[in-house]
Amino acid sequence: MPSLSSRTILACLAIAVASTAPVAIATDALHHLYTADPYGPDGQERIHIYNVRIGGAFMSLHKLDATGNDLPTEWYRFDTATGSYNLFTNPLSDSGSWGYDELQVEQVTNNYFYYTGVQYDEFDDVVAIHQLRRTADDVTNGLAPTVIRSYSGEQGLPQGEQLPDGYRVGEGPEVPRTKGIAWPPIENPANPSEFIMRNFTVGSNVLSPTDRGRLGFYRRTDDGPIDAVLNDTQVFGDNLRMSPVTSGYGGNGVAWLGDRVVLQVEAVDASAPDWLPVPSVDRTIVVDSTGAYQGYDLATVANPQDPAPFDSNWYALPMYDPFQTGRLLTHNDELIFRAVYQDSQDQQHSGLYTTSDFATSNLLLDLDALVDPINGEQITSSNGNPIFNPERFNIDEQGRMTFVGWTVTDGTAYYAVVDNEIYRMATQGEMVGTTQIRDSSHGSYPAFGRLNSYPFEHNTQETIGDWFIFNAHIEGDDHWENALFVFDLSTLGATVDGDFDGDGDVDDFDLNVLLSNWNLSVGTNMGDLDGSGIVDDFDLNILLSNWTGELSEAAAAIETIPEPMSLALLGAGGLVILRRRNR
Repeated sequence: MPSLSSRTILACLAIAVASTAPVAIATDALHHLYTADPYGPDGQERIHIYNVRIGGAFMSLHKLDATGNDLPTEWYRFDTATGSYNLFTNPLSDSGSWGYDELQVEQVTNNYFYYTGVQYDEFDDVVAIHQLRRTADDVTNGLAPTVIRSYSGEQGLPQGEQLPDGYRVGEGPEVPRTKGIAWPPIENPANPSEFIMRNFTVGSNVLSPTDRGRLGFYRRTDDGPIDAVLNDTQVFGDNLRMSPVTSGYGGNGVAWLGDRVVLQVEAVDASAPDWLPVPSVDRTIVVDSTGAYQGYDLATVANPQDPAPFDSNWYALPMYDPFQTGRLLTHNDELIFRAVYQDSQDQQHSGLYTTSDFATSNLLLDLDALVDPINGEQITSSNGNPIFNPERFNIDEQGRMTFVGWTVTDGTAYYAVVDNEIYRMATQGEMVGTTQIRDSSHGSYPAFGRLNSYPFEHNTQETIGDWFIFNAHIEGDDHWENALFVFDLSTLGATVDGDFDGDGDVDDFDLNVLLSNWNLSVGTNMGDLDGSGIVDDFDLNILLSNWTGELSEAAAAIETIPEPMSLALLGAGGLVILRRRNR
């Protein structure tokens, strides 16, 4: 194929600049699943709340009838063959056969449904509260649940069972007293029947200021005995213990690294009174299989980029799993943490790292170096600053990372990092079928931000196999709504040269990306396909040799026609491209 001149390409570029407006990614990998419209059209049944539960295999759907009354909760199971949710069952509909007057779903993981079951007497006083667990197959087969925690007491107060450290279960933060369960269990991925429970506890005299409430981590396997892992009476590290009174309630995170348990806590001086707020520090506590524990400050871990410890004047903290409350992110038995630090030149940096020995670390993702593959701009936080804490970050079993970031031109977008290359999966303003993802310029709610509040909760994103499921704001008739989308991650990575948007095709969109960077020094995912340091004729030839779009016949014809004709042909083709993209 003869090389096309810069003049030819610049003429085509002039056509592109004069004829197009910014266009969001359109890909067959992205589909709309459900819309939750809390207002809904008059006289019609509507979806009030949906919740993609932990593990993503199930979704609960809460509907209202035309008059606004609650309809029975429906459960849907995700079909990995079709990338959609199908009606599964309503596990609450047969509550009478379970022997409880009230059943409430607490959490769902890959392996279990967790419930709270409540029994009342003839005076409507609570006489028993049980935390229950069932597998999905048990639900289908109508089998009775396993009771893993029990609560009972006078006048219905959930005073609870005795714990091995001498305390008993009390109510936790933001949880009604009738539930008596502070947080959902955190399962051991290697042994799902083993889990860590985090609970507030009370002693014998709840009126004493020194006995007003304690936090403890407890381990249990199936419905066996409860073992204490750590509570806020135990001293670790530099004469520290968990804080019982800080805003973080002394401890927030749990992870499993092989046979070790990792706890992220807020710690205070061991001699500090329980009833007075005092300055706290973050500590990562590692508990081994013998029950021995050690406290670590992640700021002392070696930084592979600078090589020195992270600057303790800034911070280094674990990442939390966006899919499950209280679970810390891990990958390949390593803890994932973020660090913000200053180098020897007093320049501020941020990145994501992994560690397994709490002495060394490996760089997972350099947050300073993220560049949007479509517009070539730096990906930042919503205020335009470097990303210190990537919103809704996750990494799946295959090492594919997903997060939300911002650019000046296109605003907020969902990104994926696959095979060390970054892709844009969805952009605000993008049309997905007949549904438009909300553009933040229309209001205070960006497309993918602020999705951690009622009624859509924090865990409306999941990765199931190759499917990435996420929540987004969309345009309603006169208000904002939320919708659930799914993206096929298998379309990303291992793409052919010239497929800049990772949709499996080399087409007009990819050509426009290359032309918009003509004669510029950009990366291979922006047009410099041969790595020469500049986008030129050679890169265009590579792209056209892999062409799969509508202009394949025209691209092939360039091999045999003279240069002046190729200008006319490609120019006419450019007009076809741009008109089709703006319909």
